[in-house]
Amino acid sequence: MLEDVLQQRLEAELRQKSALVYGIEVNTEIRRQEGFRLDVEFSSQSTSANEALEKTKRIIADLQSNGVKEEEFKAAILH
Repeated sequence: MLEDVLQQRLEAELRQKSALVYGIEVNTEIRRQEGFRLDVEFSSQSTSANEALEKTKRIIADLQSNGVKEEEFKAAILH
């Protein structure tokens, strides 16, 4: 479920809203003891990549601090 929620947040902010990245893949299965692995394919412009990386860090920090919203939880279950 965390995978789906994080994927949706990153897609919405980095691809749909800001158009900063081409693709996003979130994988929580690889290293459970260490947390999750996040692969983001950044655009070729380093300024865009920097901006996307900072937004990604903020999105992850928000998820860690505030958890999953009810509507995100329901959407993840349906997915």
